[in-house]
Amino acid sequence: MTNPTDLLDALAATPGLHGAACRGLAPTFDAPDTDEDPDDTNSRYNAALAVCAACPALGPCAAWFDALQPRERPLGVIAGRINDGRRGTAAA
Repeated sequence: MTNPTDLLDALAATPGLHGAACRGLAPTFDAPDTDEDPDDTNSRYNAALAVCAACPALGPCAAWFDALQPRERPLGVIAGRINDGRRGTAAA
């Protein structure tokens, strides 16, 4: 479980990413719930990857993501990539 201090530290380190197309769409990009159907996850991820592909903040988002240590990288779709935590990141 993440404690509030860790959460606040993570939020403080996240860049503003002006114009990010993903704002307000977090559930589409999030890692799957343990009981989520894999087909539903794939559908969400495909939608998220399409949003990333047209996002004006993709470059700065990718630079931020790449600067993180693998253990610090959020799971799900980030910067046009899928991070499932097992192999680091997978190219979209």
